[in-house]
Amino acid sequence: MTFKYKFESIKKIKETLEKKAKKDLAEVDLQIDRVKVEVVKLDNVIKALKINVREHKSIRASEMHHINRYEEYLRQERITLEQKIVELELLRTAKLEELQEKQKEHKMFETMEEKHHAAFVMDANHIEQIMLDEVAGQKFARGKL
Repeated sequence: MTFKYKFESIKKIKETLEKKAKKDLAEVDLQIDRVKVEVVKLDNVIKALKINVREHKSIRASEMHHINRYEEYLRQERITLEQKIVELELLRTAKLEELQEKQKEHKMFETMEEKHHAAFVMDANHIEQIMLDEVAGQKFARGKL
């Protein structure tokens, strides 16, 4: 007699959903890291632009105007990326809560399986004890006759 957990299929589905939630969370973390790298790149471009402007001794007004507009564009791009990071952080929080919920559900089914297995073992031991008692009774009865 072997143990067969009646909720095994549900447990497997819960495991699959937990793995999917972990994957989704990892993807969001990766997106956040990529956007942060883009912000660092933009910061480096802005710094290089400022250094380049300082090195030039004579810059025409039109060139300076063009550089200032480009610098403003880069700053706006940085602000957009920072907003994207905030949105991704909110998404990450939601995915983390979802993962925690999936982990709770999976843990619940694991605990239930452990309880069912313990009850199965107790029943099997009880049945085995009854059979041993019966055999012992038969041997005792044969010895008396």
